[in-house]
Amino acid sequence: MPELKALSVDQPWDAAILAGVQTVDNRSWYLRGPYPRWVALYTTHIWSPDAAAFAAERWPLTPTGPREAGFYGAVRFDSMVRRWHRQGDPWATGPHCWVIGAALVLPEPILIPGKGGLWDLDDDTAALILPHIQRFEADQGTP
Repeated sequence: MPELKALSVDQPWDAAILAGVQTVDNRSWYLRGPYPRWVALYTTHIWSPDAAAFAAERWPLTPTGPREAGFYGAVRFDSMVRRWHRQGDPWATGPHCWVIGAALVLPEPILIPGKGGLWDLDDDTAALILPHIQRFEADQGTP
């Protein structure tokens, strides 16, 4: 089975990413390739009112409250750039901007405990998410 990593993202950033509105994920650390690279997106239980206000200025459909922690989708990172390469992008706050090339929403969330940051996904959970990524790639004609 191919290895799949998981990335923990606080709320409401997760929703903006999965909706395709936020096209970068901002981190203080570099994401090593290879690219493109699929990662399961883990929604943490953390809800930030300040982040929600920031997001709502850019996206009127920003959720107004938290949802349960778990996997709601996956993203394909196509590259990683420094913030100054994304000047004019209101979502790019960096310093490292992980550029999102595609996002998919799972038909049903997988509500399980997670970890912080970027982490190895166990085989059982990966087996639930990978078929959706493979179907998405086939539908998009992605090799």
